Amino acid sequence: MLQPIPVDNTPKVETQAASQNQIGKSPPITSTDLIHPPSDSTGSEQTLKAETKKTTFSPDEEITEQNTSGRSNGKIPPDIKRWNWAAFLMPAVWGLFSGVPFTALLFAAAFLPSTAQLLIMIGASLFLGFKGNELAWRGKKWQSVEHFNSFQQQWTSWSIRLSAAIGAILIIFIFTRTGV
Repeated sequence: MLQPIPVDNTPKVETQAASQNQIGKSPPITSTDLIHPPSDSTGSEQTLKAETKKTTFSPDEEITEQNTSGRSNGKIPPDIKRWNWAAFLMPAVWGLFSGVPFTALLFAAAFLPSTAQLLIMIGASLFLGFKGNELAWRGKKWQSVEHFNSFQQQWTSWSIRLSAAIGAILIIFIFTRTGV
């Protein structure tokens, strides 16, 4: 059978936190301090707060710096108006992941005669190479211009690698068929 442990005779043990509170002449820590810590900041917290600067914009600057991605009539930042290699090399796949859903129609080009396929893919590749970034900026909400450029840079890297691999396989295939 269990016997209760007497609490009255338990020796009091002073914890390190309690002794530090007495040394620093600060009041003891209570349960409410754990939920709502005191507002006193340590030196490292004060340094962090000093390094963090709030940027304030005038109303004109706020309009120009505002993230307009994901809006059909959103302003295109100047850093985005450039050639997009990923959209050029892999237009159908790139468009699905970049917020340009009409590029899925390019998969339907596979059911057309080969001459029509070639013309449609060349036309779409050139169009998306020139306008792909603008369409992607307006077609999907991005965190920032830097996030958008990082995403497009990753797509460019993979599309170039994949295109080079496919090109190498085609060259090997052609050489093995011709016997050169």
